[in-house]
Amino acid sequence: MAGKRNEETQKSTQIIDLTKRADLDFSGDRFILLEIYGANMGKRRDIDDDSIIIGRGDNCNIIVNDPSVSRNHMKIFKVDKVFYAEDLGSTNRTYVNEDEITGIQRLENGDRIKIGNTIFKFISSQDMEAEYYDQLYQFSIKDGLTGLYNRKSFDDKLESEFSRCKRYGHSLSLVMIDIDYFKNINDTYGHLAGDAVLTNLSKLFGKFFRSVDFIARYGGEEFAVILPETPINGALLTTERIRLAVSQNEVYINQHTIKITISAGISEYSQSFASPTALIEAADKKLYEAKTNGRNRVEI
Repeated sequence: MAGKRNEETQKSTQIIDLTKRADLDFSGDRFILLEIYGANMGKRRDIDDDSIIIGRGDNCNIIVNDPSVSRNHMKIFKVDKVFYAEDLGSTNRTYVNEDEITGIQRLENGDRIKIGNTIFKFISSQDMEAEYYDQLYQFSIKDGLTGLYNRKSFDDKLESEFSRCKRYGHSLSLVMIDIDYFKNINDTYGHLAGDAVLTNLSKLFGKFFRSVDFIARYGGEEFAVILPETPINGALLTTERIRLAVSQNEVYINQHTIKITISAGISEYSQSFASPTALIEAADKKLYEAKTNGRNRVEI
């Protein structure tokens, strides 16, 4: 009987060529650049304008932090729903499907675009391959428990923001946050309770920080927040509001009510800092002071 059922199942299974489905009409769809080789493999860049510049310069629509990419490397533009690629006199040239661009080249769905050491795939946003790579990319940059950015993503973002401040003199603040007596929570209530505290706190952060702020799980029970275009007084005001909200918050798990507090240290970019590491060390020093001075406080 089992063999008969397997035979019937095999007969009813159909193989579908998705590339020939009528509902996958790419003519009116939005297109993206999907990084398939490079420092941010899997990252997607939406093409939202009729003309975009791609390169290493801060003025570009899509910035690629790759030393082998020119400041203004290439342009992608659209004319009558058709996309074209054009090299802008880059040092290492632009390639489409391994062929160097000479003049202007029409782009087709699935074309590979190579600039420097980075390779993009020009692809419809509704293509399932784009969704697949996007999921892989999200797994690589997010913390699995809290959904916040992970340490590697934090390091990359801070380096980028630090370089921008060094070049243009913009404001930048960094907040380091630690849960007070977190080990006691794990020892008393168990690690599942500790996980519940971490996820609860990560959701609370999202209610106070702006969408442009970069919130990361730095490690264990420690969090780091990058606040672009924010002087230290503004960072202090926001962090104090979060500290107060956390102290008034309660986490319920396994018929237990857990109350927590946080300590935080804040540093602000200045030209005296030689590297992003110095900014982290300054905030860490203030975090240590907050714990030494009694915890449940913010130091700047």
